[in-house]
Amino acid sequence: MVAPPGTYFSRIRVSSPLRAAYTPADRPALPAPMMIKSHRSNSNPSLWGRIILAVADLFDYLWRFAGRRLCLRMSKRFEFLEHTADAYVAAYGATLEEAFENAALATFEVMTDTKKIAQKIEDRVKVEASDEQALLYTWLEQLLINFETKGNLYSRFKISKIEQTKKGFMFIARMFGESFNPERHPQKVGIKAITYHRMEIDRKPGMVSVKFILDI
Repeated sequence: MVAPPGTYFSRIRVSSPLRAAYTPADRPALPAPMMIKSHRSNSNPSLWGRIILAVADLFDYLWRFAGRRLCLRMSKRFEFLEHTADAYVAAYGATLEEAFENAALATFEVMTDTKKIAQKIEDRVKVEASDEQALLYTWLEQLLINFETKGNLYSRFKISKIEQTKKGFMFIARMFGESFNPERHPQKVGIKAITYHRMEIDRKPGMVSVKFILDI
């Protein structure tokens, strides 16, 4: 696209995915925005100038949205926050479903090394609750029940779309893992219960984070 005579651009800077950087806490950082500044002898830009600026604004918006999701997926899926006694977990995802999946992975990471859990079996569970925090609580509690009653550990989770119902919310989840084997699965600490203490669900554009404490 060529601008008509009389329009010129003094600075053009386009951000690149390769320039995206992480913050010291290894949390996803928003890439630098695309900037195009136009200078003319008058304050009213030409039609071509307005079109170019509109296209630049569109690409800037798309990169901010897609770039956030890309950086999020490249960053940690969960992390353990400081707590005096129990396990304080923060899990992240581009959607609430993905954040719930990573919360489940973090829960089993408290108990063992999830990288050593082979995906040999598949279990399914339907989770229902009155609100989103109760849904997270019930989801994690169901996973602990499965471990205690079946002896199954899981390392991959797939949650269907969380749907709103007359009674609250629900989803169906698939869990992939294998039976606990003390020779293959190192024992870290046992989880006594899920708690509501300091439980949070925080939404931002392109990112969801959930925080919760496990009583160990």
